[in-house]
Amino acid sequence: MSESTKEAIEVCMFKLVDGTERQQFMTSNDAVDQWLKTQDGFMFRCLSEKEDGTWIDIVHWASMEAAHAAGDSFMATFKDADFMRAIDPQTLSMNHGHVELAYPAS
Repeated sequence: MSESTKEAIEVCMFKLVDGTERQQFMTSNDAVDQWLKTQDGFMFRCLSEKEDGTWIDIVHWASMEAAHAAGDSFMATFKDADFMRAIDPQTLSMNHGHVELAYPAS
């Protein structure tokens, strides 16, 4: 597999703005999930919350190019959305990497 066609992982970590209700944040993710389904190269998304209130959002893409293209579109689409307003920008980190090893359950 050439580097340009390797699958990519996007990992975002963040905390919510103080006072944001968990259920409200989860509901606001519906729009993100619907949008992701329309993006070229989208494979799957996992969203989890650690005990300390840090959220981990992992998105698996068919390629790094697809991840970056979706990132540009995401910011244009969601910059003023409830989902983004719920995230404390001072706690946000986003990283991308190529998949070097994947081991399926079966």
